[in-house]
Amino acid sequence: AIQALTRNEVLDFFRMLSDRKLSRRTIAKYVQRLHTFWNWCIENNLTDKNIVTKIPKYGTVVDMAPVPLTEDHRLKLKTAISEKEPYLWLACELIYYSAIRPNELRLLKIKDIDPVRSTITVIASVAKNRKTETVSVPASVIKQMKDLGIFAYNREFYVFGQKNIPSQNPMGHNTLRNRFNLYREALKIPTEIKFYSWKHTGAINAIENGIPIMQLKDHLRHSSVSTTEIYIRKRQPKGGVIDKYLPEI
Repeated sequence: AIQALTRNEVLDFFRMLSDRKLSRRTIAKYVQRLHTFWNWCIENNLTDKNIVTKIPKYGTVVDMAPVPLTEDHRLKLKTAISEKEPYLWLACELIYYSAIRPNELRLLKIKDIDPVRSTITVIASVAKNRKTETVSVPASVIKQMKDLGIFAYNREFYVFGQKNIPSQNPMGHNTLRNRFNLYREALKIPTEIKFYSWKHTGAINAIENGIPIMQLKDHLRHSSVSTTEIYIRKRQPKGGVIDKYLPEI
């Protein structure tokens, strides 16, 4: 059956996705998965040619980057979340202060935290860049962990366990994000603000407070400074705060 499919039919499928207003990034994922599937079919002698190749770029270009939180947003979220769900608030702080990605956070184990040195080691098997690297954590956040009794649990436990306490099984992939979204909706904060916005907010605030770009690169665990520059360029005004340089009209 797969041998009966033609390249034109594959292209029609991608055009249909584009007509449904899917983003270019989403359609590119479909292309990659179907390309991989066709390779598998070739390896298993189901067909002799991969027709999912040299696919034009379909879809709408959409800026999916999370928007940094305003000071008002941060205060509202802190007040609401820290009082009701201290573990969720801890997750927000670790993303903001230590630039830990949500999935890295979900798979964080107690043994990866050094409360004496105030550091967290993100191991290669869970890191997005597949490198083991260590990030700093504010002493105040380490104190919160101690107050929550985290270091009294088995060191092999995940910090963010399934029952909202450290356990041998991590939370689901979207649990923290979905819980954050509930607070965002209740507080009537725009949907452009994402759970991951805490990381963008931390990076922008660090730049505005004078952190050297190379130090921020290391903090964000970027492979190059150009990646860091692209990361902050979208959300920081070009030329800085212009009213510092122009006289009043």
